[in-house]
Amino acid sequence: MITEKQEMADTFSVLHDGTIESYEQKNNSIILKISCIYLAEHINLAFEYFYVELQEVSSLSLNP
Repeated sequence: MITEKQEMADTFSVLHDGTIESYEQKNNSIILKISCIYLAEHINLAFEYFYVELQEVSSLSLNP
Protein backbone atom coordinates (compact mmCIF):
# COMPACT_ATOMS: atom_id res chain seq x y z
CA MET A 1 0.00 0.00 0.00
CA ILE A 2 1.27 3.47 -0.89
CA THR A 3 1.14 5.89 2.03
CA GLU A 4 3.63 8.65 1.25
CA LYS A 5 2.43 11.72 -0.65
CA GLN A 6 5.29 11.59 -3.17
CA GLU A 7 4.58 7.92 -3.94
CA MET A 8 0.92 8.81 -4.53
CA ALA A 9 1.88 11.70 -6.80
CA ASP A 10 4.25 9.43 -8.74
CA THR A 11 1.53 6.82 -9.23
CA PHE A 12 -0.99 9.34 -10.54
CA SER A 13 1.71 10.89 -12.73
CA VAL A 14 2.12 7.54 -14.52
CA LEU A 15 -1.63 7.53 -15.20
CA HIS A 16 -1.76 11.15 -16.45
CA ASP A 17 -2.91 10.08 -19.93
CA GLY A 18 -5.71 7.98 -18.47
CA THR A 19 -9.39 8.80 -18.16
CA ILE A 20 -11.50 8.13 -15.09
CA GLU A 21 -14.22 5.90 -16.55
CA SER A 22 -16.14 5.35 -13.33
CA TYR A 23 -15.86 5.42 -9.58
CA GLU A 24 -17.42 3.62 -6.65
CA GLN A 25 -17.60 4.80 -3.07
CA LYS A 26 -17.48 2.22 -0.28
CA ASN A 27 -17.47 3.60 3.25
CA ASN A 28 -14.26 5.69 3.47
CA SER A 29 -12.80 4.30 0.24
CA ILE A 30 -13.13 5.36 -3.38
CA ILE A 31 -12.34 2.98 -6.23
CA LEU A 32 -11.42 4.60 -9.54
CA LYS A 33 -11.59 2.75 -12.86
CA ILE A 34 -8.96 4.39 -15.06
CA SER A 35 -8.74 3.72 -18.78
CA CYS A 36 -5.22 3.90 -20.21
CA ILE A 37 -5.08 1.20 -22.87
CA TYR A 38 -1.54 1.72 -24.16
CA LEU A 39 -0.11 1.60 -20.63
CA ALA A 40 -2.28 -1.33 -19.53
CA GLU A 41 -1.20 -3.31 -22.60
CA HIS A 42 2.41 -3.05 -21.42
CA ILE A 43 1.37 -5.30 -18.55
CA ASN A 44 -0.93 -7.61 -20.51
CA LEU A 45 -2.29 -7.21 -24.05
CA ALA A 46 -5.79 -8.06 -22.81
CA PHE A 47 -5.81 -5.25 -20.21
CA GLU A 48 -7.54 -1.89 -20.76
CA TYR A 49 -8.03 -0.46 -17.27
CA PHE A 50 -6.38 0.17 -13.96
CA TYR A 51 -8.27 0.16 -10.69
CA VAL A 52 -7.03 2.50 -7.98
CA GLU A 53 -8.45 2.26 -4.47
CA LEU A 54 -8.10 5.32 -2.24
CA GLN A 55 -8.59 4.31 1.38
CA GLU A 56 -9.63 6.40 4.39
CA VAL A 57 -10.68 9.34 2.20
CA SER A 58 -11.91 12.30 4.22
CA SER A 59 -12.07 14.77 1.34
CA LEU A 60 -11.35 14.76 -2.37
CA SER A 61 -11.12 17.53 -4.95
CA LEU A 62 -10.30 17.55 -8.62
CA ASN A 63 -8.71 20.50 -10.37
CA PRO A 64 -9.10 19.97 -14.13
